[in-house]
Amino acid sequence: HVQYDWSKVRDYDPDVVKPPGAAPYDPSTGARWNFAFETIHGGLGVCRDYAILYCSLLRASGWSPDDVYVGLSERHAYVLLRVAPESPGDLGWLIVEPQVGDWLVADPSELTDPLAQMYDTRCYFNDCGFHAGAPWRD
Repeated sequence: HVQYDWSKVRDYDPDVVKPPGAAPYDPSTGARWNFAFETIHGGLGVCRDYAILYCSLLRASGWSPDDVYVGLSERHAYVLLRVAPESPGDLGWLIVEPQVGDWLVADPSELTDPLAQMYDTRCYFNDCGFHAGAPWRD
């Protein structure tokens, strides 16, 4: 189980309320992005570490590099997943939020989906490349 790493969250972040007793911000780790093995070994992470871990696990289990990425908005990281791209039942791109306890899934192309509106993907990457924009707009 990977715990939330409060030392990577700035103490004065207006969007986050730290729980009592949470670790203070540590500038030596706050801006650092973990490799998947580091998140597993250390047992700590934040959104970007969870997303990198999940993307890495999907890639290691055989998902195509064209179908799974870490997505980045201005202040958040999550997983972008293209489900069944080769089948007639292609579901298109989904946003998978791996840090909320349960899996939250949103369709980023559905502009009326309130969950999708929270994720304005600016860029995306995996072990094979980095891209600006969003894969469903490219």
